[in-house]
Amino acid sequence: MVIVYLLSLMLPLAAVWIGYPAGIDWLLKQWNSEEYSHAIMIPLVGAYMVLLKQEAASLPLKGSRLGGAVTLGVGVSLLMLAHYGHMFSVYGFGLLLMTCGVFVFWAGWEQAKRHWTALTLLLFAVPMPTVLFNKMSSSLQLISSRLGAALIELAGITVHLEGNVIDIGTMQMQVVEACSGLRYLLPLVALAYIVGVFSKAGLVRIGLLLLAAAPITVLMNSIRIALTAVFSEYLGVNTAEGFLHDFEGWVIFFPALGLILGVNWVLSKLTAHKTSAFDFALLPEGGLGPSLAVQARAFAGGGAPALATTVVLMAGVASLPFVLPQRTVVTPLREPFSMFPLELKDWKGQHERLDVIYRNALPWSDYLLANFAKPGGPVINVFVPYFPSLYEDSYSHNPAVCLPGNGWSIEEQGVKELPNRQGPNHQPLRINRLVATIEGKRHLVYYWFQHKGEIIADQNAVKPILLWNSLTEGRIDGALVRLVMSLDSVPNVSAADAAMEDMAAALLDVLPRYVPS
Repeated sequence: MVIVYLLSLMLPLAAVWIGYPAGIDWLLKQWNSEEYSHAIMIPLVGAYMVLLKQEAASLPLKGSRLGGAVTLGVGVSLLMLAHYGHMFSVYGFGLLLMTCGVFVFWAGWEQAKRHWTALTLLLFAVPMPTVLFNKMSSSLQLISSRLGAALIELAGITVHLEGNVIDIGTMQMQVVEACSGLRYLLPLVALAYIVGVFSKAGLVRIGLLLLAAAPITVLMNSIRIALTAVFSEYLGVNTAEGFLHDFEGWVIFFPALGLILGVNWVLSKLTAHKTSAFDFALLPEGGLGPSLAVQARAFAGGGAPALATTVVLMAGVASLPFVLPQRTVVTPLREPFSMFPLELKDWKGQHERLDVIYRNALPWSDYLLANFAKPGGPVINVFVPYFPSLYEDSYSHNPAVCLPGNGWSIEEQGVKELPNRQGPNHQPLRINRLVATIEGKRHLVYYWFQHKGEIIADQNAVKPILLWNSLTEGRIDGALVRLVMSLDSVPNVSAADAAMEDMAAALLDVLPRYVPS
């Protein structure tokens, strides 16, 4: 069954590799990142789980295979949706379902139930959609930074915290540095699952271990931040930066593993059955060598027909992009933002440039950053990053998520309707409106997503609209539009809204040249 398990993964992966190069490129890019550095070990650990639970001396062929055919069909459907809809994050889930479908189709439902832990383990190698990961990690980042700042103060060091930027005078840890330890969250979640399975834990204990991985990661990252600050204060910035770069891996990972083992031990003491947390199943009955030999003989005796059938099926999946209509990506003509006018009605502007750390943060190809003002009036900052592909999950970096991470505190959040002088029936345009504070100063923020001439306020609506336009017209480009104005520069909020509405109207008149419809 070990060979069946590995081939059930390798054959669908080969089909994706041959027929869907964009998908495999995206998957390899994710698996090479530190967030998914554990992915390469997942199949090997899963195969070992199968080996530990396999007792039969021959390849079982019992149980219904209908569920496998259905699961395989759903997986192929997701693969085609990812291919034609340019939804890269769906490739991983399509591959997972194809793997499970092939396993059930090959070995039968009874064997799938027997080895569900090994099949479930593959889920931890599937790259999470960026929008979901960002939502999950943004709150953890803030908690980690605040806890790290508290630990720094306990060490007697004065610290100033703005969002995820920690300033201790001798050193300032930027957003990326302060949160980089959280990249170990996903590997630790996978490790918690593996610990639970190998310690013969039940579903409840495994679930609690998975939940415990998040606070453990936050705690260890906060300790890493605090140690970095202490090293900077007492041993010098260079020592601190070396520690941050060279030791962030083991400082988090190995102590976190110890904490997970400790939590598993505590949970084992609290269970009714008093299962030992250290009663690990690490070797199959009869030893590793004899078990592998039995597996090889069993597969050689009855696995060839199923292998041939699976190869034919996966060859058909790989050939689908070559026999079906080719997908298209339309790259519309647009003017670069360097040519954006600095006079919009009565508004006069001046181009600005982003810091390097922010320019490299998102996969945009062009951006507008400018300050516009009327004579004697308030200054409005306009930021419009343009993305050739919104499927890079770039729209997930919206101000409601990113501003708190940069030290902003959101006081009000809602939807604002703007007059529409150009759309059909002149229906009002719905955009997002925030009132946020940073360093004691209140600001008014308008923002929306713009795709193919459509203004979208609801982030959850972006993906379905993008999917439809991608499938029907090949359009996947778009932009995020953000306007920010200090409320200190106007007599009241009503005046601020009036100025922002006027700026938004002037911007929308010319924006289609740079964000094509």
